[in-house]
Amino acid sequence: MEPTLSHATLEIEDAALDWKDAVESHHADKVMRLYSEDAVLMCAFTPHVYTHREELRDYFDDFLRLPALKVNFLQTHIRFIGDGAVNSGIYRFDYNNGEAKASLVCRYTFALKRIAGQWRIETHHSSILPQETLLNLLHS
Repeated sequence: MEPTLSHATLEIEDAALDWKDAVESHHADKVMRLYSEDAVLMCAFTPHVYTHREELRDYFDDFLRLPALKVNFLQTHIRFIGDGAVNSGIYRFDYNNGEAKASLVCRYTFALKRIAGQWRIETHHSSILPQETLLNLLHS
């Protein structure tokens, strides 16, 4: 039986929380389990597009070294497209930068596909949220 729309929405929300928990665990293996074998990653912290599993692993090995890394989802918008789902919104990374606390607010998009009964990330895009002052310049 196919899950109802509300049940499927909860599954996508749970997939995002699984990603958050995996990132906060600082274990790349846990994060990598959430991505499909041929996933694509475009992240806010580097200019690269990662298209090979080894590249994703190397990225997460480095990224997860950020001390006291936490993820907070600030907005989520879930849409279903055919057999897939898209979860887009805004998240914030909090971490220690030396002795100071730092935060980075980013837009994100997870494109997910059900593989062997589990939602897996096919494409993950993240970009730094433009500051309001930049938006004001664009509209003046």
